[in-house]
Amino acid sequence: MIAPRGAAAIRTAVGLVGAAGILAGAAALPDLDVRPVAGPSRASSTPVTDAEFLCPGTELTGIDDVPDVSTSVRVVAGTAPAAVLGVDPPASTGAVTLAVASGPTVPDAAGGERTTQRGAVVTTTASEDGVVRAAGSGGLAPALLAAQESDPREDQVAGLASTACPAPAAESWLTGGSAEPGRQERLLLLNPGANPVTVDIAVAGRRGPIVTGAATGVVVPARSRHSVLLDALAPDEAAPFFHVTTRGGFVGAVLADHWLDGVTPRGFADVPGLAAPATEQVIPAVTGPGSVRLHAPGEQDAVVEVRLLTPDGPRALPDRAGVLRVPAGTTAEVPLTKLPSGVSALQIRSDEPVVAAAQLTPVKARDFAWAPASAPIRGLAGAVYPALDSAADRTRTLALASTGGRARVGVTTVADGRAQTRELSIADDATLTLDLSLSDAVWVRRVAGNGDVRAALLTTGGSGAKAVIDARPLTAARISVTTEPVEPVGPLG
Repeated sequence: MIAPRGAAAIRTAVGLVGAAGILAGAAALPDLDVRPVAGPSRASSTPVTDAEFLCPGTELTGIDDVPDVSTSVRVVAGTAPAAVLGVDPPASTGAVTLAVASGPTVPDAAGGERTTQRGAVVTTTASEDGVVRAAGSGGLAPALLAAQESDPREDQVAGLASTACPAPAAESWLTGGSAEPGRQERLLLLNPGANPVTVDIAVAGRRGPIVTGAATGVVVPARSRHSVLLDALAPDEAAPFFHVTTRGGFVGAVLADHWLDGVTPRGFADVPGLAAPATEQVIPAVTGPGSVRLHAPGEQDAVVEVRLLTPDGPRALPDRAGVLRVPAGTTAEVPLTKLPSGVSALQIRSDEPVVAAAQLTPVKARDFAWAPASAPIRGLAGAVYPALDSAADRTRTLALASTGGRARVGVTTVADGRAQTRELSIADDATLTLDLSLSDAVWVRRVAGNGDVRAALLTTGGSGAKAVIDARPLTAARISVTTEPVEPVGPLG
């Protein structure tokens, strides 16, 4: 066991390189205890010059002894327009590239689709069982984001699923799936580093922690994707949560939730990592009916209030369904019925930290979506997505919510490389929506006010059995890296 001083040293050293996205060398840190150089802070901030995301590609492939299900996956990547960065990007031209692998191993950046225009979005299609690498270099590294979207209409899978390509992290909180026959959840683990990473998966359900040896010591090879069948860990659990932690490096994590009811496909969704446990959670984009799923991961029971946020302010859930106790270590669900028309948000307040997401289930639809709770926007956040076909019956909506005060946000939409910016005001504990159907990227920054702003992208279309739905939060954009000189003070321990 490393003494606290050594642990702090490791955090300091990782902070020096990790913020720049240099994750591959984390396991090779020297065995030295370090501290910031004495005296006034000499920290400096400079724009990033290299950025990389791994996108999972085809979600329903790559597990031994489990039949692959074919899906067509479009992957997009792009950068924020220069006017919204807040800093001058590096002088070098740079490029954004999308490289497609033919299997689970990460491809080189050479070849593939590319753009040298800041603010433009580049698109490609994933191979049958391969990951996709999105990379930004030079002047196109700051504020790089990537995402993927699947829209299958096959015998075994139907629905709309999308996710931002995740940044590697030491831990992730996820939920998805249920106990219905034919419901299958896969955990997609993405390791961008040069060394294998060991992953542990803690599972919790309605009765508390679920112990399973298969969830410990999962090895994700270097520069690869590895998939885990989660419903094999808790096959009868109706409301599972998954806590992913790593040893020896960092991984990106996405949960793919697929439901095949006999021979009838009932939907398909990707779930990115949820906001970390907190006493306030906000889900920015909700449309009923559905349910909100909660987990109290601490050692104390959580008394929770769930309420709606609307353009006119907060509103209690119908039938007094919004107040409940979640026993320590367990999960619970609250039905979302009789919701107002249009798009609302959910605010979850608790006396103990909780994790949350909402499942959205349109009436008569053969699709569903998971809407995660997300963290407040502290700088620039955005989303990139494939442009909608003009003939498609689809709508994309930006859902904004402010809690704890009023907020004014700058919203920049991009279409075919052309940017348009407007400022919008959000009332305290209220919501606002904006149509994004004619765009292929959106960027949001709070410019005034003291409200905590969250934002999500909601895509809907069709009706009845042909209805589709998808929701995902906007992603924080990494623009600069802050470095601070350190000095060795002795060996660890």
